[in-house]
Amino acid sequence: MSDSVQGVDFFILGSGSTAFAAALRAQELGATRIMMAEERTVGGTCVGRGCIPSKNLIAAAEAYYAAQHPRFAGLGAARPTFDFPALIAQKDEVIHTLREKKYMSIAEGSASIAVVRGHASFVDAHTIAVSGKGGEQRYYAENILIATGSRPHIPDLPGLGDVPYLTSDLLTSGEDLELKSLPESLIILGSGYVALELGQMFARFGSEVTILERSPRVLHGYEPIIGTTIVKLLREEGLTILTRAEVKQIRQDGARVVVRVSL
Repeated sequence: MSDSVQGVDFFILGSGSTAFAAALRAQELGATRIMMAEERTVGGTCVGRGCIPSKNLIAAAEAYYAAQHPRFAGLGAARPTFDFPALIAQKDEVIHTLREKKYMSIAEGSASIAVVRGHASFVDAHTIAVSGKGGEQRYYAENILIATGSRPHIPDLPGLGDVPYLTSDLLTSGEDLELKSLPESLIILGSGYVALELGQMFARFGSEVTILERSPRVLHGYEPIIGTTIVKLLREEGLTILTRAEVKQIRQDGARVVVRVSL
């Protein structure tokens, strides 16, 4: 092994929950040099851009909506003050706190586990090159785990690449993809559970939301009664939901994006 290559017992690509679970297990089994590589933010999808931020803002939207639409006789409707940037700031604080407690504290408090920042790539079957701000560092390990998770799939739709769009990563923190202002209107392509819960959240905050689904019903793959019930409830809350909607063209129209569909 070359002097320019650092040898470790176990190398992990990624720094999410799977990566940290594997690192801790390797440490229990006797590994003393465990290295994780991360190009984005430490902590992975759940804490950084998935479960934690979405459920935080969904709960805020539910509270805001419930205050305006009380379910009990004798309670009057109220309209709380609304500050979307402040909601995003508190969401970011929750993310940073959990990231520090659940992830960074493990790496910083362990002599065996470390995180190197940068883009990782294979040089050969046992050598990893990590390119970061300080240049490139190479690592050699007999055991390597790929725990990079997944990224949103971008469909091949006419014109999509020519307009600004968001993905399910929009609730991230400290990254360019983060949404920091409430959209006046929003078109959501697809009707899985993530699309529906985020659509309802934005509608409750005040966005005009349209959900387009190319299948005959939403939540395709689940019991039909579930989708039928949810569509009824969401439409009552003001969402527009169109099924059998095949996207034909997406184009920019001033500050807005126009989606042409066939029904």
